[in-house]
Amino acid sequence: MSLKELSEIVRLNFLLLTPITIFVGMAAAMYDGYSLRVIDTLIALTGALLAHIAVNSLNNYFDYKSGIDAKTPKTPFSGGIMALVEGRADPHMAIFVGSISSVLVLLIAVYFLIEIPLVFLIGLAGLSLVILYTPLLSKVPFTSEPSAGIGFGLMVLGMYAVEAGTIAGSAWPSFVIVSILVGLLLFINEFPDAEVDKEAGRRHTVIMLGRETASKVYAAFVAINYALIVLFSLMDILPLTCLVSLISLPFGYRAAKGSLRSKGEVPDIVPAMANNLLMVLTTITALGVGLLLGILLK
Repeated sequence: MSLKELSEIVRLNFLLLTPITIFVGMAAAMYDGYSLRVIDTLIALTGALLAHIAVNSLNNYFDYKSGIDAKTPKTPFSGGIMALVEGRADPHMAIFVGSISSVLVLLIAVYFLIEIPLVFLIGLAGLSLVILYTPLLSKVPFTSEPSAGIGFGLMVLGMYAVEAGTIAGSAWPSFVIVSILVGLLLFINEFPDAEVDKEAGRRHTVIMLGRETASKVYAAFVAINYALIVLFSLMDILPLTCLVSLISLPFGYRAAKGSLRSKGEVPDIVPAMANNLLMVLTTITALGVGLLLGILLK
């Protein structure tokens, strides 16, 4: 198997989400007055990347086994990978990569059990989401999006705990914002796959509510997330400089508007999916920058 097929199995182009999420946790801890523990930070970042690789690889394997990837319409943002379907990659390699990555995450969690027990507990919770997501959580109504969002939100809390040894202050509002954003990332990408996902037994929000209603719920949560950023900043729960996150508002507006106009139908929703990705990546990155800038106001 070539590096190209391996990169498809782990969905290399989606892994950028992990370091920018970790960045928010680091920035939150620094804003709250904690110094970076460089070695532990690098170990935790490695664990987070491995967890992301594990969930992507295992999800690809289970989707291949269920036949989903052979049926789903393909967009630049959804529809799974074709490397397994076309026989360019061995399905056993996907389960191998996912399993090895999960074991390495567990070993890193054990390391933190000795160093910082709270990080171990957070890592264990995250690993549980990784393992249970595709075979179980995706089949529980309305659970898919919160599970994905919370999984990345835990990265924020975990990195904060690496630096601080506890969870407090700006960690919690950062967790909330990141969790909603990553949940939205999955949410809108579920629209093209809804019919095939339903056949496979999944019960995510688009399936449960239908495309048109789900598109309205998606747009509402985009608005809620921006409202929370403003509220947290004005109430001094986050520093006022976190209002820099509003730089992504044009992307969010176009994503919400496109979702409503398309009523969740493909291919009309694809431009909204592109703007959603830009909104998520830009907002999370800007949130971290805003937290660091907030140090200057102290």
